[in-house]
Amino acid sequence: MADDDSRTAVEDDPKGEAARPPEGDQQGGADETDWQAEAKKWERRAKENHAAAQKLTQIEESQKSEQQKQSDRLAAAEQRAATAEHRMLRYEVAAEKGLPADLAGILSGDNREDLEAQADTLLKHLNSTGGKPKPPPADAVAGRGGNGGGREPRDIFASLMKGG
Repeated sequence: MADDDSRTAVEDDPKGEAARPPEGDQQGGADETDWQAEAKKWERRAKENHAAAQKLTQIEESQKSEQQKQSDRLAAAEQRAATAEHRMLRYEVAAEKGLPADLAGILSGDNREDLEAQADTLLKHLNSTGGKPKPPPADAVAGRGGNGGGREPRDIFASLMKGG
């Protein structure tokens, strides 16, 4: 067991200074080092260092959290800027193409070319109907975009129940 203790001390202190008595203490006696006092001193220092290390860790964590908050704020601001730029581009394309402003919100392309193509398609459909929406086909079934050919819903229901 004594060999294990000496190996540990030598491994912890490769120069062997801890095992050597200080200069002038070769004789032993009253000037001998109080190892218990030294152990308590180093234990106290270790506790102080541990507390300082914990405080440093807390500071680093709080800074990391602040950095994360800043990063989140930056990402949100960039997203708002991108949304505003896209909205402005939609209205700009609508104005250039002569599309009514209330229809600019319909445009949903990711870039100018897509928005211009959509605006052209909308304008083509608006111009072909004279700016008015096309009426649904006369034979459309109620509930599917038409008015059932002008029939009342109860008449449509009755004809469906009869199988025709």
